[in-house]
Amino acid sequence: MTKGDLVSLLIDRLKFAGYQVLQAIDDADTLIASVAVQTAACGQVVSVIANDTDILVLLLAHFQSDMSDIFMYCKSSGDIRSIQDIASHAGSGVIN
Repeated sequence: MTKGDLVSLLIDRLKFAGYQVLQAIDDADTLIASVAVQTAACGQVVSVIANDTDILVLLLAHFQSDMSDIFMYCKSSGDIRSIQDIASHAGSGVIN
């Protein structure tokens, strides 16, 4: 079984179990940040688990002060950080 076959099988089984599954065609970072921001804009608190500075930058760039918070868990350090808190400490121009 190839990696692609395994991914397809996993997607099918998760969908069958009632999970929403999104698959990035190119850049997963953009999809992850986009879904997190859209969900926070709808009033739901979001948790993102990632070790990727690009995702952090995208979340900060698109976060708005009227959204629910987005928390990012970094596996390497074990830290959980509030995007709202980071943006407020970063100064004007970072948070919309």
